[in-house]
Amino acid sequence: QAGTTNPTATLWAVDLNHPSQLEPVALKPSQAVASTEDYYFTAVTWLTGHQVGVVWMNRRQNVSTISICRGTAWTCEDTYTERSGERGWVEVYQPPLFSSDGSSYLVRLPVLDGNNGFYKHVVHVNVATKQVTPLTHGKFEVTEILKWDEERNLVYFLAAPENKSGERHLCRARDLNSTLRFWDCLTCPQEQMTHAALVVSETTTHPTATIPTSQIYGSSVSNGSGSGREWEPMSRVPVCLYSVPKFSMGPSPRFFALECLGPDPPSIKTFKVQVDVGVHAQVRLHLPPGFREKEEMTFPLVLHVCGAPGSQLVSERWGVDWGTYLASSRNFIVAEIDGRGSGFQGDSFLHKLRHHLGSTEVADQIVVIKWVPTYLYPACFHVKNNLNFIDKEKIAVWGWSYGGFAAAMILAEDTEVFCCGISVAPITSWAHYDSVYTERYMGTPNVTDNYLGYEQSDITKRAGNLKEKEFLLIHGTADDTVHYQQSMMLVKALTEEGVLFRHLLANALVVLSCSTAEDGEIEVRISTYPDEGHTFSGVQQHLYKAMEAFLDDCFGPLDFEEWEVGTGLMEKIFIAALSRLTVAKSPRSQLCLKVVCWGRKELLATST
Repeated sequence: QAGTTNPTATLWAVDLNHPSQLEPVALKPSQAVASTEDYYFTAVTWLTGHQVGVVWMNRRQNVSTISICRGTAWTCEDTYTERSGERGWVEVYQPPLFSSDGSSYLVRLPVLDGNNGFYKHVVHVNVATKQVTPLTHGKFEVTEILKWDEERNLVYFLAAPENKSGERHLCRARDLNSTLRFWDCLTCPQEQMTHAALVVSETTTHPTATIPTSQIYGSSVSNGSGSGREWEPMSRVPVCLYSVPKFSMGPSPRFFALECLGPDPPSIKTFKVQVDVGVHAQVRLHLPPGFREKEEMTFPLVLHVCGAPGSQLVSERWGVDWGTYLASSRNFIVAEIDGRGSGFQGDSFLHKLRHHLGSTEVADQIVVIKWVPTYLYPACFHVKNNLNFIDKEKIAVWGWSYGGFAAAMILAEDTEVFCCGISVAPITSWAHYDSVYTERYMGTPNVTDNYLGYEQSDITKRAGNLKEKEFLLIHGTADDTVHYQQSMMLVKALTEEGVLFRHLLANALVVLSCSTAEDGEIEVRISTYPDEGHTFSGVQQHLYKAMEAFLDDCFGPLDFEEWEVGTGLMEKIFIAALSRLTVAKSPRSQLCLKVVCWGRKELLATST
């Protein structure tokens, strides 16, 4: 736990050439890491049979060294030291990529981009001279170094472009042996190619290295009403045709998977919302199929929150999850927000959470949900009625693990927006959580360090704020990631605050509160899954059904029958009008415009 004695982390080496005399030798970091406190090692890679590269980190995780350990004594020599100072923490977790002769290596490190702050980039380090040379720079993040083609002096890497942190693209840069010092993006749309790509003229073929193309994603599909894309069938199964889009056409596999699964896919809107001066959050809404910009219906909204430092929900990575189901089958609007503290937008954005978990990232979620439609359709909405397609009385939040912590903190902090929430396996008190993870962002809970930060981020200290909210707390007793103790501490705090709750155990509802709820008083529900770990792998169907039932109780009766019928009529009339439209300025174009702008009632009346 944070601030307590850690087990000792030791790295051993043994010479297997003499199996009868196996004598393990402990590798030790330099004084830069191990002088005053515990230390960790975060990555290990072999150079030769007698040389190994090791990344060391001190316990406070503000100093990291990359060393090479050699010889029979395995003496370690530092080749590079990274210090974060007071700006945040160090994150050197990927092993260095050494050259074939071991004279230098590539590593992903923060590089200062003037007043914009630090961004992770490809850096070349000379082992002998310790000279550090960035191969890339700018307001974008390198996410992974893939391959060093020394024969052609090329380095391949994945990157998240500037202002498009949810995308990943394959890029290449020239190493120090090249006469040209440019980098270019190989999978970006042509209009996004850098000037360097136009300068480079090379006819050699790419190396036959294994490139994880499944990690490359960039083109989003705004809705699923027919793709119009070429596709190549690969195999048929009894329930589905699996297909892969041609890369040149650029669609995300998301559309094909959703089309394959059967239900209408949700319409997806991605945009930015300003949460502070010069600071924007990335926002994505999963809207019900057939949703239009001007709706008379109102829809419940479910915020899926993570908020962990370095996390990312608003991404072009393929995925179908519970939010997809809620939007496509239940007609809920599902929101995902990457506020301050999320990843791949520079260290200044990331380190906003230092010593203050549960503060800035929670505030950003609340601010965005208050003003979502204003930013989504600024021409159609005014501030005074900015929530007119979202039911103001039916807004919920849910999250898992760190997201469970964030969801509970949002409910405890907000008094205007959210009516209910779900926390699955949440951290409730950081002082009782994993020391490596917690101390990276929070320091220690000592009075000489960050005692106040721990107190302010402790949900158990805010249990009384949950009294007026419908709240579902879920945990597995065998969770070894977030121990069951975390939820039980919150249960104890709820009891001390007089908050009534019910406990669901092994599919049986057991009332743990003997008193009767007064009129208007809301109960908290607690679900325990015996022998289940952090992923609830044995009871996921039951888990999601329980969460869906909780949302149904929270939102109350929902009637979308008229809207769903209207959506079908809307599509038929609109398609019929388009099929007869021959001249852009013909009277029928007026008809099309009216069809788009009419409300649901007018459309139904016209169709009859």
